[in-house]
Amino acid sequence: MSIQYKCHNLSDLVDFTLSTAMRAPDNFAAWSGLDLGKAFAIIRGGFDTCSSEIGDAEKERQMRSLVEQAHAAYSRGDKVKGSHLLQEAVQALHLPEAN
Repeated sequence: MSIQYKCHNLSDLVDFTLSTAMRAPDNFAAWSGLDLGKAFAIIRGGFDTCSSEIGDAEKERQMRSLVEQAHAAYSRGDKVKGSHLLQEAVQALHLPEAN
């Protein structure tokens, strides 16, 4: 049985993206049912769900571009570049620090 993942809000999107950065391309738990393609599909879906929370079309475009570049990097075997690009995508949000 695999778990169904969905990013319901911006916090979920950030958490899932960073989790993917740590596990991709081939270190997903077997029980999760995730692989590289599924993880990136969930991230893309998270952008659709969280677009209004992101609130800035240019920032969202930049983040989506970084995610696509990360997927391409992982697909060609460049784990370091893929991870860095996903981290850049999250940093592009410039989220305020939690107190």
